[in-house]
Amino acid sequence: MKDVILMMAIYSTHGVVNTGVTLKLETQTIKIGESMILTCTVHGISKINQNATRQFAKGNNGDLLYFNGHTTQTGKYEEILSEGNTFSLKINNVTESDVNSIYQCRYKFSTVKQMIRTNEMNFEYGPTKNTTVVDFIEYDNKSFEIQINFTKIFPVPKCLAQTKALQLMFANTNVMEERIFYKVSFILKYAGNGQCGTDLEIHCRVGRSNRYIKTFQPFMKCPKQYDRPNEVKQKALLTLIVVLKAVRICRQIFHVMMLMSEMKYITQPNHVATNGGLVNYDSPAYGGSTSDRQICERSNLSSICDKGDSIMADKGFDVQDLFAPNDVSINIPTFFREKNRMTGKTVLKDRAFSGKRVHIERIIGLVKTYKILRAPLNITETKLAREITFVCFMFCNFKTCIIPETA
Repeated sequence: MKDVILMMAIYSTHGVVNTGVTLKLETQTIKIGESMILTCTVHGISKINQNATRQFAKGNNGDLLYFNGHTTQTGKYEEILSEGNTFSLKINNVTESDVNSIYQCRYKFSTVKQMIRTNEMNFEYGPTKNTTVVDFIEYDNKSFEIQINFTKIFPVPKCLAQTKALQLMFANTNVMEERIFYKVSFILKYAGNGQCGTDLEIHCRVGRSNRYIKTFQPFMKCPKQYDRPNEVKQKALLTLIVVLKAVRICRQIFHVMMLMSEMKYITQPNHVATNGGLVNYDSPAYGGSTSDRQICERSNLSSICDKGDSIMADKGFDVQDLFAPNDVSINIPTFFREKNRMTGKTVLKDRAFSGKRVHIERIIGLVKTYKILRAPLNITETKLAREITFVCFMFCNFKTCIIPETA
C-alpha cells in the first residue's frame, strides 16, 4: 500500500502531469500590484469533492499557501471553487516574489508542479513617475531632441511622438536587464518644418497596453492672428469684415467688392493689445448694371468667412440670407422706416461700426493713386480689369498700416 501512495505523489517540474492534475495561469496579463489567478484542473471527474484534500504550495520546498479553504495570509490568498472539476488560487497584490516561481497544486493524492515564468505575452510593468525621466532639449523652433530613460519597465517598450500630421519613432539606445525588469533608454532627434502651436504627445506601447508619457509644444507659437477664441481663455478675437459696394475708377464704373479684415486681440474689456488691417480679397470687376446681391452670389465670399464672423456692409447689401447658413452675421446701418428716432442701444451699435468706414474710404483713395487707374482703361485693359484691381489692392497692403494702433 505504501508503494502505491508514493507512486501517486510523483510529479514533474516541467508541468507534465502523471496523475491527472494540471496547473494553469488564468490571468492573461500579470501586473505588479494587481491580482493573478492559478487554476488547478482535476481530470477524470466532473465535480470537485469539497471534503477531499485541496492544497496550493509555492517553491521547491512546498511552502503551504492554502489548504482546504484555509490560509495564514487571508488578505494575500483566496481560494475559488467552481461548479466543475477546477479550483483556483487568487493571489492579490502581486509582487516580484510572486512571479518566476514554482507553484504546486494538490488534489487528494495527485500533485503537479508548474513554473510561472514571465514573458512579453503575460507580464507588464508600465512606466511610473518614479521610474520615468524625460529630457527635452530645444535647439530652435524647428529642431529638438527628446530623451526618455525608464529605470524599471517590462517588456521593452516601443515609443513614438505624434501630432495630427507627424508620427516620429524613438530609437532605442540602451537596454539592461535587472532581475525581472529592464532599464531602457530612448532618443528622438528631429529637424524640419513644424506646425505652429502643435502639441507633441509621447506614447509608449508596453506589452498590450498603450501608455501616455508626456506632452510638449516644441514648435514655434502661432502668430496671434491665427489664434482661435476657443483655444485661449481670457482672450477674445474680434474680426470685422468690411464690404464695399462700388469703386469708381476714372470715368468708368466697376463694381468691385473688397474684403478688408481688421483683427483685434482683446485681453481685457476696452483694452486693445494689437491691431492692424489689410485687404485680403476683392471680387472680379463687374459692369455698372450688376447689383450688389448678384456680386455676392457670384463670389466665394461665404466660403472664405469663418463661423461667427461679422460682415459690415452698406445699406444696399441685403444679403443676410446668403450668409446665415454659415453662421455669418451682416451688420448694416439701421433703417428708420416708420420710426422717427433710434434707441440709445441702436445708436451705440451703429456708431461702433461707422467708425470703421473711414478706414475703407482711405484705402479706396489709396488704390486710386496708382497711375494705371488714373486714366480710362482701354479695350485690352478692360479685359484685365480683375487682375489690375487685384494687384493695386494687394500693393496697398505694403503701404503704411491703414488702421493705426490708436484706432
